[in-house]
Amino acid sequence: MFYSDGLTEAENPEKMAYTDSQLKTLLYKNRHSNALQLANNITDHVFDFIRGNKLRDDITFFIMEVK
Repeated sequence: MFYSDGLTEAENPEKMAYTDSQLKTLLYKNRHSNALQLANNITDHVFDFIRGNKLRDDITFFIMEVK
């Protein structure tokens, strides 16, 4: 997985950023998910975290599934 800094700089209303640690935990919990499920889970998790706060940067990530 590759991702832009916009993913880990997304802030909630309290100005707390979504961290690399949160992303690593999410990746570990979803280690058996396919690429589409993982992408959806990351998107849902980040947008749940920011709770409607305006993004200051784009969120870009790339997931490659190898079988």
